[in-house]
Amino acid sequence: MDPMSLPRLLPILLLFRIGLIADEQRFDPPLRGGHLGIRVSERQEGLLVTSVDAEGAGARSGIEKGDVLRRFGAREGLGELGIREFVKFLRSLPAGRTHDVEILRAGESRTLRVRPDASIVQDVRELAERLREHRFLRTLEDRLERLEKLDAELRAAVAGCRRHQEAYDAINRIIDGLDVSHMAVIPPWVYSNIFASDRQGKGRFHLGAFLQASVVDGERRYFIHSVMFGSPARASALRLGDEIVSVNGRPFRESPRRTLAGYESRHEIYTIQIDR
Repeated sequence: MDPMSLPRLLPILLLFRIGLIADEQRFDPPLRGGHLGIRVSERQEGLLVTSVDAEGAGARSGIEKGDVLRRFGAREGLGELGIREFVKFLRSLPAGRTHDVEILRAGESRTLRVRPDASIVQDVRELAERLREHRFLRTLEDRLERLEKLDAELRAAVAGCRRHQEAYDAINRIIDGLDVSHMAVIPPWVYSNIFASDRQGKGRFHLGAFLQASVVDGERRYFIHSVMFGSPARASALRLGDEIVSVNGRPFRESPRRTLAGYESRHEIYTIQIDR
């Protein structure tokens, strides 16, 4: 090899490695905003706030019932945008960022600094409501007090999370605190891979292996817990007890392809996201 080509080769290799890491991150994307915890109705001059959740991002930012939202960041004309498109706009925002919001209050224009919650806050609120109404859980009298606090606990659990897997880990630690066997929240992408058919009805698409996290000599390691018959994992000669060390060169404990597969938080059962 020409020695003169080495300085060029190194940047190319580095770019390839950076590109691979960035490509892998699509399997665990950052959480997105935003949930304000308010209800609105449409007005010509903007979106009228009809109610405000006392624990929501809107209330923390100073938004009050009766305010009219006119501008959110660079997005003007909220009255023309409408409620449906405003919700879609909020959900498209990166999580954790602060925005200037122009409001009309008692005929006076004001600007507030608003930091929306990630939209997963709305998801955990719906989850808490479903669990509180669950017939079986309602029969467990020693869990009723915990169920009533579930909304606040789940919101607090995801408040500091930045990525999807981190959030689902946090959610399941709270759910596991109810001490109900075999209950966990399975991420939607895992559910669609394992249980749901694709749009053409051709059935499941999944590696077919489940992994158990275990601490060995103080180190967290991951071993094959079960393998589905007829699955790609079985065809690839993966066997029970095999240790998964890395995926595409990334240590498995850091791999964005490592994803929850249910059971219970304390058992830490995972699967691997793969490309179709």
